[in-house]
Amino acid sequence: MSRRPAQSRTQSGISYVEVMLATTLIMIALTPMMDALSAGLQGSRQHKDMSYDRFALTQKMETVLAQPFTSLLNAAATGNSKDVPTAYSDTAGSKGRRLVYLSFYDLADTDGDTNPFTIADTNTDGDNNPYTGNGADIKVVWIRVRQEHGMAAVESLAGLQ
Repeated sequence: MSRRPAQSRTQSGISYVEVMLATTLIMIALTPMMDALSAGLQGSRQHKDMSYDRFALTQKMETVLAQPFTSLLNAAATGNSKDVPTAYSDTAGSKGRRLVYLSFYDLADTDGDTNPFTIADTNTDGDNNPYTGNGADIKVVWIRVRQEHGMAAVESLAGLQ
């Protein structure tokens, strides 16, 4: 009778050390992936907020543009500056307050200074103030809507037809 050679006893399967090593490697690899996922989620939230803000500003702009041109002229004259918010702005203290700025706009550069926010005073009322009088020479009004505590803004021009 022939004898078989003695088989070596080998263990099949995974040892505890191999499991621990694999777990450690996975944890090391997962940390940067989770950080990247977190940054992506945060960016998504910021994009959503920015989209909402842009929509709110555009909505306010459309509301202002729907006003009669004479009302816009009067509001621009009341503000007397492109840096003063007008009565079209949201009420003070309201959440997400939008400020509306209006100014006469010298599209044709009638005063020759290349600054569209300065206008020639026709002095029809005799007070040498270009923001008073009948405004008959003003054909374009500049409109800016911006967030009170933000940087987002939209601008447009409204003209007399």
